[in-house]
Amino acid sequence: FFFSSRRRHTRFLPVSWARRCVQETDSCTAWCNVSCQEERLDLHLSGTGIGPKASLSVGEWEIGDIFVTASRTQELTIENKGEIEARFELLQNDTPFSRMFNFDITHGVLKVGERLNFNITFCSTILGGFSEVFKWRLEGSNEVQVLNCNGRVVAPTFKFTKDLLDFEKVSFSFTKTLEVELVTVSYTHLTLPTIYSVQISVVAVSLKKK
Repeated sequence: FFFSSRRRHTRFLPVSWARRCVQETDSCTAWCNVSCQEERLDLHLSGTGIGPKASLSVGEWEIGDIFVTASRTQELTIENKGEIEARFELLQNDTPFSRMFNFDITHGVLKVGERLNFNITFCSTILGGFSEVFKWRLEGSNEVQVLNCNGRVVAPTFKFTKDLLDFEKVSFSFTKTLEVELVTVSYTHLTLPTIYSVQISVVAVSLKKK
């Protein structure tokens, strides 16, 4: 720990006292030399250093199932709860899913008692489950603020507008056409192309050949 005193010399009159303000320096013991006295007076100094303190309004974000290319946004608040200003910075993750998160604010300075709101947006182009841990570093402190994000990115779902196509009677060597639509029921706007294929059952092919 570090202490210092601004005024190091003074003269005392009989039955008098003096006050000293102690600040940072490189010693934990203060020595006082008194004229006409052989031994020095020692003063042991101790204390607890307190760095910046801040906290997040949310410690865990459960995204749940989310369709690919769909986006979801969470609002967070970081608040300075210490007695000095707090400089914060988001530590970068190097994972595939961490790149799917976007933070509109990644660093800044909070005055004493100040609060700052910012948004996190998640939009993924890859499928699968994820569990990401994001950390904010506070300058001058060993503590970090942590946010856990969990969820699963799933593929979009589709369905046909008709469950059955009934061609009824079709004359030999004639062609009859019926239309059916394939629609998405994912309730999300797809920004990536979707490749699909339609397979005809073996029984239907066999009957057609006969």
